[in-house]
Amino acid sequence: MTIEQRISNLESRLDSIQESFIQSQRNAVEVTAKADVGYNKPDAPYTDTQTAYYGESEKVFYGVPQGNVTVFWDNYNGDYAVERIADRIVVSFDALTDNATISIMIQ
Repeated sequence: MTIEQRISNLESRLDSIQESFIQSQRNAVEVTAKADVGYNKPDAPYTDTQTAYYGESEKVFYGVPQGNVTVFWDNYNGDYAVERIADRIVVSFDALTDNATISIMIQ
């Protein structure tokens, strides 16, 4: 085997390795994206509870992780709205006529 043939074989092998590496990087993008989504979810449901007092119409929960929000009330049957601002959850409602406990759960 001549030196030219050996160089040609090595170049061919290098091209094959480069193609394989590039394809593995393309495949890893989807795996990395899935891992990022899984990483951002809390391990266990996050919960927090606050008391809303007579006359209040809003409660803010701070340091809340990303995820699906569920709101629970113990003494309120009216309409309410939930808004996320960065790491905060704002629960807005009609002015209370009695104290109520508001709990949030993030999954």
